[in-house]
Amino acid sequence: MSRQGYGATRASSMDNLAYSDTGRIVGRWSYDQSGCWLNKNIRSGAHKLNKPPGYATDASHLDHIREHGGGGLLLRLPDGEVLTARLEDFDAHGIPLDRRHGAQVVLPFAFWSSNRRNSARPARPEPVIDSVQPRLFDAEAAT
Repeated sequence: MSRQGYGATRASSMDNLAYSDTGRIVGRWSYDQSGCWLNKNIRSGAHKLNKPPGYATDASHLDHIREHGGGGLLLRLPDGEVLTARLEDFDAHGIPLDRRHGAQVVLPFAFWSSNRRNSARPARPEPVIDSVQPRLFDAEAAT
């Protein structure tokens, strides 16, 4: 098979391996009621981008997810942290780039969900809440 034909998957219906545009195995596809998911075990330092800060995937992987009804990416880091991002987040906040590895889309850290509550990467940017609120039963507030 030519390298041009790899994209997101090979022709075999029994093969759930995901391939890069250059033909390297990069993960596995899984399918559930929420759509199609690319599952990747990654080395944080090797896949983490600093400029722009985030994690990237091949644009063809997002096309594959889109063709199969949505879903997203699930990244397993070496320390046990699991990051997830939905296709909608890539579409709304993804940054296209090409650094000699083919067309990719990077999603900033702020849009990845983590299995850790104290993660440095919240699932969504936190809303700004005004910290000054009058107390309901404060006599001074009523005057």
